[in-house]
Amino acid sequence: MQPLPDAAHQTDRNLHLVNAAGYATQGAHLELRVPGATTHAADDLLWSVGIAPEEPFALLAPGASAAARRYDPARFADVAHEFIAATGWPVIVVGSTRDGERMGPVLDLAASHPMVRSLVGETDVPTLVALIARAGIVFANDSGPMHMADALRRPMVILYSGTEHESQWSPRFAPSMLLREPTHCTPCHRFVCPYHMECLDIAPARVVDAALQLLGQPAEDGERLVTKSPSGERDQGKGKDINGVFLVFPSCLGDLVANLPCIPVANTFRVMARSVICASSHGTSTAATCTI
Repeated sequence: MQPLPDAAHQTDRNLHLVNAAGYATQGAHLELRVPGATTHAADDLLWSVGIAPEEPFALLAPGASAAARRYDPARFADVAHEFIAATGWPVIVVGSTRDGERMGPVLDLAASHPMVRSLVGETDVPTLVALIARAGIVFANDSGPMHMADALRRPMVILYSGTEHESQWSPRFAPSMLLREPTHCTPCHRFVCPYHMECLDIAPARVVDAALQLLGQPAEDGERLVTKSPSGERDQGKGKDINGVFLVFPSCLGDLVANLPCIPVANTFRVMARSVICASSHGTSTAATCTI
């Protein structure tokens, strides 16, 4: 069997192995179906923090299993504050109880800002999926919520550290922007950064700017993200019919495996989306567009 190139997406690499073993696959997309009872439970949680049905909100998931993949929680708190100022949307903070122990500045903001509400430690995995399905936009690291948002086709801004190649793990179906500073050590495949997390040295204003672009709103004055294909041409994305099932990303198994049986998987979907990978150097942003 001839393996796929290292740059190939891990979904394709895994399905390539399945095909080589003689099993037929129906497609390469990820989809999560949220049961009605779970949707109601998520709605009740949102009501408990003052979010009415159909009210837009941003979902902030600051956690990640590896320290090397976590954006500075103080900067995440600034992202929430600046995003609220720009949009007027409330921000819902989610994560496990263990995550909560590592996101002090975000929880401090939730305790003091009327538009930031914490549901940290209040969700199981199915309810988290339902909350992401309701979110107008998701802010997260390279973590389980990123893959959930991709499955649910929710717009997302991802603080994507240099631990892995973007081409192997990036969202492929939802509108997304992956932000990372270029560093000599990428990809390091480490759980703990031996340096100073230079790959995630990203200003909160840049994160908010990316979100506003995804939402189609005017960005704040300042640095702009330039979305280009490798050839320099603007790429508007293409539609593609995709059917079938998906192998779960190994990187998020540690967070999800205990609860995955609760998440049914559907069969078919039609998508039209674009994933944007952004990296900046010396104040100038560049991007490569991955189209499906």
